[in-house]
Amino acid sequence: MDYGRLISKAFFITLRRRFLWPLGILAGLSGGVSAPNQGSFGDGAEEWVSTHLALVLALGALLVLLAIALLVISVMARGGLISSVIGIEKEEPVSFGKGFRAGYAVFWRLVAIGLLFALVVLTPLIVLIAMVAGLIITKHYWAAAGTGIPFFLIWLAITIYAGVVAVFAARFVVDRGAGAFESIGRAHGLIMRCKGETTLVWLLSVALGIGTGTAYLLVFLLFFLPLIFITPSLYHSSGLATAVIFGAIFGLIALAVILLITGLLTVFQSAYWTLAYLELAKKEAPANVPLLQEPQMGTSAG
Repeated sequence: MDYGRLISKAFFITLRRRFLWPLGILAGLSGGVSAPNQGSFGDGAEEWVSTHLALVLALGALLVLLAIALLVISVMARGGLISSVIGIEKEEPVSFGKGFRAGYAVFWRLVAIGLLFALVVLTPLIVLIAMVAGLIITKHYWAAAGTGIPFFLIWLAITIYAGVVAVFAARFVVDRGAGAFESIGRAHGLIMRCKGETTLVWLLSVALGIGTGTAYLLVFLLFFLPLIFITPSLYHSSGLATAVIFGAIFGLIALAVILLITGLLTVFQSAYWTLAYLELAKKEAPANVPLLQEPQMGTSAG
């Protein structure tokens, strides 16, 4: 596999295929959904909450529904990105609408893969935390460290491997129309046949992630540090109205830039893994050949 060509193709697909940008932005939406900070309320705030409990519950329900909607859209957009890059490589007609419809068609299978990945990762993590916490509570500190560290390293290895399986499984779903369990099995088999190539693809993705993450952080600071420092200064020098107007305008510009960068990075990452999958999957059976050839009924020899 030509890894340099793999990276450059993913870069130019991201740069030239602009219809992928909104898909990337939508695919990255779920990463921006976070729980509100839980600070301590003052007496006045507690009284206001108790007085307007119905409104608070309604807003909470609305936020939950919004988070679910963003997650649904994000999953469909991720499927659309995979489908679009596969279509580009196969020189098929591609568009935003076609990609999003493809993501919609595989939505539940992608959700199933995500849930199975969460189950594989969270179950041993919960066991690990409970075990270490029990040892700490009983004051067996050395046992907690001696047990927790190796088990954590094992959990980390499981998480990395399960993540790569989930990435390839999603592409088997989109490319081959496989079911969730079948795609996981085929992804595992592909990794086993291509251990060296898969390891290098993952290591490169980590290096690329560090580089792009650093650039993302610098852009974030470039936009939000002025917002944090200039807005209070304008409030003291020019009044509340000026500070609010500046903060709103600059904040919206910063949000748009951050969303765009997030979308571009999401497109690049998805394209990188999809192209890697297409290269490695050449060792798989062709897409139009079923895994098991069923015997033809009603035929006889001679």
